[in-house]
Amino acid sequence: AAKSLPKRPVKSAAKPKKKVAAKSLPKRPVKSAAKPKKKVAAKSLPKRPVKSAAKPKKTKGSQRFEDIKNALMIQRETLLAEAGTVMNSTVRVGSCPDLTDQASAESNQAFVLKLREREQKLLTKIEETLAQIKQGTYGICQGCDAPIPYQRLKVRPVTTLCIECKTLQEEEEKIRLG
Repeated sequence: AAKSLPKRPVKSAAKPKKKVAAKSLPKRPVKSAAKPKKKVAAKSLPKRPVKSAAKPKKTKGSQRFEDIKNALMIQRETLLAEAGTVMNSTVRVGSCPDLTDQASAESNQAFVLKLREREQKLLTKIEETLAQIKQGTYGICQGCDAPIPYQRLKVRPVTTLCIECKTLQEEEEKIRLG
């Protein structure tokens, strides 16, 4: 049987490496195999407006809306002045002897009345907006109580909803109406 020989250490031709103290090496961050998750942008997901029963927030300094207030007052005065001149210049429907002229006059009168109705609604919105500016509650979304961006207010001064809430309202209306 083979004799069991004492094991000798095997010498290698390579020189042994020197150990370096841990303090002398710069620390490297440990990389994990998992990829970092991408952040989801807040605008990509539709926000559901939260209605609160709290009192509306007052904006700081109604002076920043002075240009919008002045534009609304000018628009109100223009609408009121035009309403008087258009109503006085309408043609009486019964005064046309020809049936074609009478039908045309009725059609024009219906169109003018529809415009007057829309202008009346706009006048109501302008009055409400001016009251909000006076109270200091202008520029706050009625759907989510977030501030409405100034650029949106400048383009559509009588708006009461931010872009997100208005988009949701329009989508719900589209679904409701089919």
